[in-house]
Amino acid sequence: MVSDGDEKKTTSESSTLAQLLELCNGNEEDRGKGEELADEIIKTLETAVGRKRIDKELIANGDRKLNQLLTGIQSLHSDPVLEALLLVLESFIVHSNAHSKRLRKVARLDGVSCLIRTIRTAFKQTTTIAIIARLADMLLIVAVKDRKLALKLRMSGTIPSIVSSTLDSSKIERKFQLSLLRLLCRALRSPRNAQMISKHRPNLIQIVTMLTEFHREDRERTSTASETLLYALARLLESMFLIAKNKKARTHLANEATRIVHEIWLYNLNERRNSLPEIREEVALVATAVLRLLVKNKKSKEVMVQLDTVRICGEIVANESEKSDEAQNPLIAQLQESLCGLCLRCMPTEPFPLPASTSFPYTLILPAEQIERRRSISRTVHAARPPSTSKTRIAANGNDGTQEAFLGSSEDEDVGEEDEFLTLLESRDFRKLNGKGDGLLIGAEDEETATEKDKPQIFNRQETLELRENYESAFSEFDRGVEVSFAGFSQPPTHLEAIRAEVMTSRSVIRFVKIAYPEICGPDIDLEMQPFKSTNAGVRTILTSQLAHSRIRNEFERRVVYSLDSISDFQSTADSPRVPLGNDDVQRVGRVTSIDHLLFESRFEAGNLRMATMVGPNHYELILSPDVNETRNHFQWFYFEISNNRANVPYTFEIINCLKPTSMFGRGMQPVMFSVSEAMEGRPGWVRAGQKIHYYRNLYTLNQENDENDNKRPGCLYTTRFTVSFRHKFDVIYIAYHFPYTYSFMKTIIHRHLITGNSESSRIRADVIGQSLAGNPIHVLTITAPGTKEEIEKREIIVLMSRVHPGESNASWMMHGILNTLTANNRSIRDLLSRFIFKVIPMLNPDGVINGSHRCSLAGVDLNRVWDRPSKSRHPEIYHAKGLVQYMVEVLERRPFCVIDLHGHSRKMNVFMYGNNPMESWRLSDRQSFTDLDENPDFRFLPEILDKLSPGFSLKCCRFSITKPKEASARIALWRQFSLSRVYTMESTYCGFDAGKYHGYQIGVFELKEVGAKLIASISALQTKKVDDSLGFLREAANENSQNSQSQQKNRKSDRSRSKSATKSGKRATIEQVKCPRKHKSILED
Repeated sequence: MVSDGDEKKTTSESSTLAQLLELCNGNEEDRGKGEELADEIIKTLETAVGRKRIDKELIANGDRKLNQLLTGIQSLHSDPVLEALLLVLESFIVHSNAHSKRLRKVARLDGVSCLIRTIRTAFKQTTTIAIIARLADMLLIVAVKDRKLALKLRMSGTIPSIVSSTLDSSKIERKFQLSLLRLLCRALRSPRNAQMISKHRPNLIQIVTMLTEFHREDRERTSTASETLLYALARLLESMFLIAKNKKARTHLANEATRIVHEIWLYNLNERRNSLPEIREEVALVATAVLRLLVKNKKSKEVMVQLDTVRICGEIVANESEKSDEAQNPLIAQLQESLCGLCLRCMPTEPFPLPASTSFPYTLILPAEQIERRRSISRTVHAARPPSTSKTRIAANGNDGTQEAFLGSSEDEDVGEEDEFLTLLESRDFRKLNGKGDGLLIGAEDEETATEKDKPQIFNRQETLELRENYESAFSEFDRGVEVSFAGFSQPPTHLEAIRAEVMTSRSVIRFVKIAYPEICGPDIDLEMQPFKSTNAGVRTILTSQLAHSRIRNEFERRVVYSLDSISDFQSTADSPRVPLGNDDVQRVGRVTSIDHLLFESRFEAGNLRMATMVGPNHYELILSPDVNETRNHFQWFYFEISNNRANVPYTFEIINCLKPTSMFGRGMQPVMFSVSEAMEGRPGWVRAGQKIHYYRNLYTLNQENDENDNKRPGCLYTTRFTVSFRHKFDVIYIAYHFPYTYSFMKTIIHRHLITGNSESSRIRADVIGQSLAGNPIHVLTITAPGTKEEIEKREIIVLMSRVHPGESNASWMMHGILNTLTANNRSIRDLLSRFIFKVIPMLNPDGVINGSHRCSLAGVDLNRVWDRPSKSRHPEIYHAKGLVQYMVEVLERRPFCVIDLHGHSRKMNVFMYGNNPMESWRLSDRQSFTDLDENPDFRFLPEILDKLSPGFSLKCCRFSITKPKEASARIALWRQFSLSRVYTMESTYCGFDAGKYHGYQIGVFELKEVGAKLIASISALQTKKVDDSLGFLREAANENSQNSQSQQKNRKSDRSRSKSATKSGKRATIEQVKCPRKHKSILED
């Protein structure tokens, strides 16, 4: 309670702020009065009560007072007044529980631009460096929610002033220089800004000079080393790192910087035992990253070899690895990984075992239409939409949809291996800029020019006649309603019968020789969650292995033990008669052979392994197959079989042609393994497996040219390394990147739901809307409750899609959970289906899934980059999926309630969403059209509900930005062309969870299905706006899911009984009834 006296003080002090703002925003120039008012405000802000009073005044009148505050800051009345106003703004943001909400408010008012204009003017005037430094700190705080800071700094012409002031070390106190260095580092995160600075050679020389000066000062005062000095040194090294990413700048820095950076690196590695260990470790980490960039230059590499860098790194890593307590420190762990990377960069490279000229033998002849015809205006039209009353209608403009757009970056963007230290430092507790330490407030920067003239967006569209011809049958419920049909009621076939039948109808480019045993057994098995696998203890293994690599090559004759190129029939099964496929794994288990190495196989659906080479006793190097017909390299998904193993012998596998600079294998993720012997003993299922798991840049190169001539080099290669000891001898084992989910398995699930999912209260129908390039059907499922035509027309439409990227099998498992939920028979589901019509496309890229591709269709492109103008002949999957949405909007005149595209993410934890916030668009026209968005806009509701319902979902990981490279993705193309406010990409981690109920555990089949189930509950709550109702929905659906699970177990038991009768006499019994060891609640239970 606030007393009457306190209330009077509130009025008085509030009026002090009002008077100061009036003074700044008016024509008065009473300097003395301004400074007096500023002093009063600063004193008020020294207490929590005072901060609260001023805070109330700022939020009392909406945005008016906050606007006045930003305008007052920009007026630059005097240094004391500016300092007081900046403190008010900092208090408003930092000392509030609604921190993120207030940052968004300031971002919406374009507080970043206001502060940039202020700092630009301050550089030109007599403003003291102390005030400029405070402006820099405040700008970094406000810019947390503004992705365009680097762009705005460049467009305002402020960067040259920041550079000149920062690098003039003789005139600035270190603490003020540190603030400017922080801002400079943030500006340099834009490659354009870094290139602009590096073009001026004196800037590079000055940075090297400052490094030398900082290091000399540090050495001279070791006993009283200044934290501020060391933090400034770390930020200066960081600025050099960001500049050195530019190849030309790196060449200039090679001669000038290599030795001094190496000296700083070594000194701080040794001195960290004596003083300020945490800060010196940070300096050493950033210096390591700089050296890893510089060593790409031939001259720098020669210098670092002369300086004995390999030996130094080896000794430090060996010493650090023995200290298990320190290995738990993320900074120490990252430093060890970086030292390994630096050491490997200094070692001689080796030619890749498979020559770059060796093309992948499998291909599919594409339609004669040339890609260039996509770009023809005659085949496209400007976006045309029917009139809309939607609040979020978008103007028909955007990118030009060129090939560059759809071959651009994905939602799952890569971060360079050297950039890992930036991510680590960003997450550290001391990163806050409120006086508690140093660190980075970083984020992805939008590189597009804010003043770029918007070009008219070009989309293709089908004519109304074509739409009706293609999709009218898929919307038959709108013509005649939905009647209860009992024609499909029958006993479903066993899983074994169903999968054999469906495999025969799947058309592949690669000729298969078997059905993988997990398909026979049934992969839908829930097992116990497994924790992250620590990778710190074996860091030294990487270095030891690579240092001994040359010796091993001389002592052991390498042998190719599996080559897909040599053993395969290259005739496509898409154009040839199918031979019935089976599986004899049960008969092969325990079979002794005279072969002295492991046997490999990948010629089954979704399999991917091109070559296996034995490089040492129980040590194998593996090469993955590329995506069929790919135009860009994609190597990530793997799925292969191993046999002829010994028990309890550690086998080491190295997948040596990975391309991504970073991987979740370095953060505790394990590959998955399925043992046929375990399944025969009653323990079937995919489990996480592997020890000593590491991901690192290897010594192989596809081009022996030096750094100066590497423009055509495809890039460096990375290794996924893991060791597995198998429990059973002569077992048959399957190993995969993630839990496989094949096209044939999907078809068996659809067939099962068509038989068991229809009832008096629900109806499921399957339609084929087109065929893939290989001739595989593209299915769309319609799931709703029976009803008349009039009742159907009152229902909202939900569109759910998945698996546009074949390597993202986690997306299919989420969809599996969705289908299980929608076909459950209970009151809550009946109520849901009476309000919604679900249109589900469970697999958008069947060809890629079947042939074991990671990213592409048989057209060789990323199908999630052609939604703006898909080709009917080359991208039929997207052409028809988009046509389905166009039919809803233009023929039915019904916009979908929401559209959700399910994906997997290889670099992030948890499950999260990407949505579309016009205020975070790269297009100025988008931001100008939506200045009246609410504090809680429509696009945020669904993620917020999911965050409350799903333990695996993280709202903090969600993003709502609209960037140029994503314009041709489903999320943005559908949002822009058809004015759909709720279009999402829903991403699931391959790895696991770093927050919430499942923190510290890897994700499994159960968790993926659970997310799908709770997505449906969230959609229900989104319409009713009652989250509590969805909890009851989940509990009621749980019993149905449990009954379905028991039914599936009976089918599997029947299948295994048949397998048992087929085994040889005297062989141990095959699998009995599945006993799921997991003690989880039912998947649909809250």
